[in-house]
Amino acid sequence: MKQYDFVIVGAGIEGIVLSAYLSRLNKAVCLVDPTPKIGNLKNTLEVFKHDEKTVSTLRFLETELGLDFSYEKTFIEPLTFDKSFQPFVGFGEDAPPYHDWLNAYGATEQLFLQPSLSESLQKLITKHNVSVLTNSTVTRLEITENRVTEIVVNGKTNISAAHFVSTLHPLKMKRWNKDFLGTKFIQKMNRTPPWTTLSLELNHPKLNTSTGWYLLKGIKTDWFVGRFTESGSHWLAFSSTETEADAEAAGQLFKEVKKSITKAFPDLISKVTFEKLSVLSQSHGHIQFKMNQENPFQSIQNFWVCTGMATELWNPVVASISAAQELLMDFQLHGYIENTPKINGLASGPENLVSL
Repeated sequence: MKQYDFVIVGAGIEGIVLSAYLSRLNKAVCLVDPTPKIGNLKNTLEVFKHDEKTVSTLRFLETELGLDFSYEKTFIEPLTFDKSFQPFVGFGEDAPPYHDWLNAYGATEQLFLQPSLSESLQKLITKHNVSVLTNSTVTRLEITENRVTEIVVNGKTNISAAHFVSTLHPLKMKRWNKDFLGTKFIQKMNRTPPWTTLSLELNHPKLNTSTGWYLLKGIKTDWFVGRFTESGSHWLAFSSTETEADAEAAGQLFKEVKKSITKAFPDLISKVTFEKLSVLSQSHGHIQFKMNQENPFQSIQNFWVCTGMATELWNPVVASISAAQELLMDFQLHGYIENTPKINGLASGPENLVSL
């Protein structure tokens, strides 16, 4: 059985950035993900508000991972619809519980990337020597003498490493080991449960519409967001995590979103040639307490949790990249990656890092 230097669980933004950076240092990295395809960021629409933190994040991707972006500041007027299209000026008293995430799409000064971040991340993994296991769900975490020795994937495949990182929301790890998280920790996490993303991708001919953001209020649902693309449009709605386990509730929410889209764009749905629905559980939220208090990972010497939900940033894309930056800096400080240049682009220290 091959011994890796690092096993990264979760091939979202955090997992891909970590894997690519560590692989560039000639570390043996295994990236494990339950989905069939990595780097396909369906839980978010790429949005980059023009501010210092965003620019710092993009510079990190360019200088440390060798990505080559073309981007410039663009003025966007996000629109909403109420009998007619109007500039979006805020939610007012009708703000949904997740309004802070949606506010990123309401920024008027934004950066647009070419190529997209999703395209660039997929190229990173193929470019570097990262072992990728898709359709692979962690079913057990083996712990001996306060160290993780291996993970078990799909109930049958054992993977060993010197260091382990999970980029998943901690609640997704509660089945890995019955003594791993503990009752008190799970109770704390359940007080501020994460939200589930419902993604609706529509293929249709181009419409004569703005290419900016649309923040729409559902007829029987809360606010959702979308934009038009070269091949059609992409829409995101948010729901409580319980929706994931309730296929009927998820299906009803998708129907309501499509009704609201039809209200704003009467001819759109009839022109759709293909649609893809995705439910991405526990994709948005914030971990609302200090991870060093009653931290179930505190006694485990070689295990880290790296998630953008542990930062204070509301833009999920920037938050995820920042979390990866901070963990890499922590690895440098503790000597897990030796003799490497100081990581550039960090706007803050590791105080938001979920690690030990």
